[in-house]
Amino acid sequence: MVNIYQISAGTLLFVAVLFLPQLAYYAPLPFTSGVMATESMTPAIKVHDLMYVDRTVDFSDVVVGDVVMFRGSSVYPISHRVIAPDDFTITTKGDANLYDDTPITKDSYLGVVISVIPTHVFGPVGFVMGAMLSISSLLFCGVFTIIIFRIYRRKQSHVS
Repeated sequence: MVNIYQISAGTLLFVAVLFLPQLAYYAPLPFTSGVMATESMTPAIKVHDLMYVDRTVDFSDVVVGDVVMFRGSSVYPISHRVIAPDDFTITTKGDANLYDDTPITKDSYLGVVISVIPTHVFGPVGFVMGAMLSISSLLFCGVFTIIIFRIYRRKQSHVS
């Protein structure tokens, strides 16, 4: 007979792996990574460059010139340079873009890019490495969730 809890954990892990690149940016971790997908930040950050993002920098501590990662209208986060922060919004613009972005709020803010590793350092593997870092951070969250779920179930069985 199949144990229903094994199926649930397996299903959770499958869903986590399936959506890892999207979910990595929403996991409650102090740091995350991302890969530049467009040319909007060239020449400072090129397509496929790996970015490390510090999620502990508070929204109010962002200054002009910082590159921030935020949730935009697409599934994937956007990383652009801050051009005008104020108390309630931050206006950003990609270095290679002609126009400013729509101001972002604290709800869509994800963190400040603290380090960029150019793709040419790793050659064509740079993009894959960025994806793997995102996947590994989310895999950690998935495993952590499963452990918490099992501890909770054990406590439930002792209470009953």
